[in-house]
Amino acid sequence: MRCNGIPSYVIGPYRDGNPAQAVGRNYLFKLPLVPKVQTGTKTTVGLGHIGVLINGVPIYNYADARSYNNANIWHQNAIHFERTGFDCATGHPAPLQTGPPGPGGGGGTLGQYHHHQNPTAFNIAKVKMSDVCDMYLADGLYVPDATKHGPLIGFCFDGYPIYGVYGWEDGTKNVKRMKPSYRLRNITERTTLANGQVLTQQQYGPTLAAQPLGAYAEDFEFVAGSGDLDDHNGRFCVTPEYPNGTYAYFATIDENGVSAYPYMIGPTYYGVVITENFGSRTPGAGSTGVTITETVTTYTPNTSVPAVTFSTQAVMAGKEGTPYLYNAKAQATVNEPISYVLESAPTGMVVDAASGAVSWAAPTVGRHNVSLVAKITSGGKEYSAKQTYFLTIASNTPVKITFTSQPVTIGYEGKPYSYTVKAAVSDTSKRLVYRFKDSVDGMTLARQTGIITWQKPIAGTYPITIRAVVAGDTIRAEQSFTLVIKPDTTTSVAEQDSPLSTTTVYPNPANDVLVIQITTPLMTSANVELVDMAGRIIQRATIYQGSTMCFMDVQTVYAGAYVVRITHENNSISYPVVIGE
Repeated sequence: MRCNGIPSYVIGPYRDGNPAQAVGRNYLFKLPLVPKVQTGTKTTVGLGHIGVLINGVPIYNYADARSYNNANIWHQNAIHFERTGFDCATGHPAPLQTGPPGPGGGGGTLGQYHHHQNPTAFNIAKVKMSDVCDMYLADGLYVPDATKHGPLIGFCFDGYPIYGVYGWEDGTKNVKRMKPSYRLRNITERTTLANGQVLTQQQYGPTLAAQPLGAYAEDFEFVAGSGDLDDHNGRFCVTPEYPNGTYAYFATIDENGVSAYPYMIGPTYYGVVITENFGSRTPGAGSTGVTITETVTTYTPNTSVPAVTFSTQAVMAGKEGTPYLYNAKAQATVNEPISYVLESAPTGMVVDAASGAVSWAAPTVGRHNVSLVAKITSGGKEYSAKQTYFLTIASNTPVKITFTSQPVTIGYEGKPYSYTVKAAVSDTSKRLVYRFKDSVDGMTLARQTGIITWQKPIAGTYPITIRAVVAGDTIRAEQSFTLVIKPDTTTSVAEQDSPLSTTTVYPNPANDVLVIQITTPLMTSANVELVDMAGRIIQRATIYQGSTMCFMDVQTVYAGAYVVRITHENNSISYPVVIGE
């Protein structure tokens, strides 16, 4: 198979700072027409491409090539750690060690585009795993259909096929989702492996508070028979392409449409692998090690297959009450009449089936999804193209900005101060940014999120004014308040040998759970309080006699700066903490 690794669906952007841009790789892959079962030791699935999709895009395994503390014990799950870097189609490029910059020398790094998981767009899932599809829409390779056997989406390098997420139940053609037999382990700390091996303290993984269960491959265990698939993430079955049966891998998702470990292929291959497919990513190396010495028949695609394409760009903006018009035009490679239909559109929008003119007599304010299809019928078959876009209708009424948050007006000297500014704009198609009009040295304001922080406040009284501004416009509103920073009156630990002198508060910042721990077990109970910058007690907890720790659930606590105050007998101590979003 010759391919360049660039799909036809929209790819990018990669919002994790990935310097790579996907480029054509001129792949040459070799797949056995008659795969063979590996009866000896199974081949481990390594890094880099391990198979190829039918569109020529390589498949990677779960890993991102990193491990916790570089100890090669707890291996990072790319689906967790690299999620912000996946595009809407759930793919991204791996930087190539080629030396020079990207195409034309215009900056950037050459990249090898690939999928670690089921190659469908993020927005097919019932649970929102990424907001990148809010920026634009991408199709991915296919859309899972619970009423049909999954399509043949690719091949592993042992020659066995890879199918979409649905298959037939054994002995029937009843369709069901293929469930992997891997599941999350029932552990509260990463001190053992799934095979029962007990680790030394130096080999422990991060706490579940630091990284949730599922962030590492070792968080999963294989339980034979708990799902439909074996440890390779496949099974022997009948498929539409193999009526006599074949071994096949399946891309896996959960009941919400979210990719499920091990995603496409397990830790080992089922069959005998053609190892020439594994190319080196060193400078100057080819994309694979495949060479062709035998006689071959080159496949030439039939270019006479009818096709339809749009030749116009959609009109993507309009005004409330002003008639909207977009004269869509498509073209076909055969001389057949083109008809147009709106697959999805706001109420009141229509399209002229013959001309392609899309109109809306009375547009309403908002961001509307429009999907327009142009189709022909040739040789008894239907061929079509789809154009999908977001139409933004702006309001004719004056835009109003309203602040919805109450300022935090009291802080304490030397204790981190935080206040998250929130404002709403009457025209929901517009975006707000935040700026200072009046502030103090050392105070910062995040323009996009509105989070104000002052790490080391100085006692005094300060006038503060924040502006909420419509991005790209002069429309703005102001919120002013007086911030009073009081002297720090926290009582410190009176005796150095008090148990409070060994207190640890972690993680900091905290998102889910805050842990307060004392090294020495207490002879009498200690009281713990979470206090905001206005001096209000938000939560209380107790470290009981004979214990060393307690927990605070901070999932429902507003983001900002707080103080944890621990009181034991006649002593107390306070620790500044930050609660994240």
